[in-house]
Amino acid sequence: MVAVSPTAAGQMRHYVPVPFRIIGYWLGPDAPGWPDAAEFVDDYADPADREEAAQRLDNGILTDCASMGYSLCRLCGKRNGDTERTDGALIWPDGLGHYVRDHHVRLPEEVEVLLRRTVPSAEEAVRQAVHAEPDLRDTAWWKQACASAVKSTRFAITAHPVRAAQVQPCLARPEVKTTVLRPSGALFVGLREGTPRSVAIEIQECVASTGDGALTVEVKQVRSVHPPEELFAELRDSVALVAALPGDQLAWVRGHGWTVDEIAQSLDDAVLVFSSRLRENGLLSVEISAALVQLTSHFKSFGGAENMHRWSEQALVDDPAWAEARRQAGAILGMWGDERVY
Repeated sequence: MVAVSPTAAGQMRHYVPVPFRIIGYWLGPDAPGWPDAAEFVDDYADPADREEAAQRLDNGILTDCASMGYSLCRLCGKRNGDTERTDGALIWPDGLGHYVRDHHVRLPEEVEVLLRRTVPSAEEAVRQAVHAEPDLRDTAWWKQACASAVKSTRFAITAHPVRAAQVQPCLARPEVKTTVLRPSGALFVGLREGTPRSVAIEIQECVASTGDGALTVEVKQVRSVHPPEELFAELRDSVALVAALPGDQLAWVRGHGWTVDEIAQSLDDAVLVFSSRLRENGLLSVEISAALVQLTSHFKSFGGAENMHRWSEQALVDDPAWAEARRQAGAILGMWGDERVY
């Protein structure tokens, strides 16, 4: 994330890096606007994974931020810490491990992956996080990650085999959130939260009617963990945003109230969080994985004070580095092919 520094009217806006993401704050009587911890209780998660996450949280470095008194656990009411911890990229309340270990709270997948990353933050990043001022703390990302996890699809429809053109009409329904056509021709359809099972059956029958008799269709419940096909669609959307024209990128940035670096950050998060699961499920080839790494590395070359101008809105329009990012992203979209359903 970045913060916008005030400038005189008409001047180009300048940006200052704000790299520290706040996680683990929950809704409470005196804390409105945060996610509700009760919505993330998952008694079916692997106990070993749960303990690993709790240990990583407990082993974070203490920051110099201290509360006026102890925080109370939102689920059991016990005193639950009065300071924060960090790994140099994320900052969380000292008692977050208690939620994970004792109440089986499962953090959004994006957070879990970032906590498990094997490359530690640089010592300087940790030092800065320990002393981070309020304007260097991003709270929006945590809220967005939680909102995405809670609003996961409730049903999925899979079908074999399918021609994209035949099923497009029934996939135009507003209940349809995600569609992906696998290389094998198998169709995945994700439906929006709260969609009645009757609608899932209707779409199932619609898809089945386009087959030649050899078509098989299954309707299944989808848990809060995003299915790989939906992750693939989100990754593809992040690449498409990088490939978009400057005007469309500006509209996306301004429409969300974000800053230019979020275009690159959205891609970097998707590649980091989703790539391994997509490869395991046959949705991401070695060649495309390498191209995605090259694209994220290109954005990393924008780092440093000398490249701060590249995170301005004007740079989207006339900076050759952004033109190169669009070229690489367009090539990746071409590798996926036009026959897919998104």
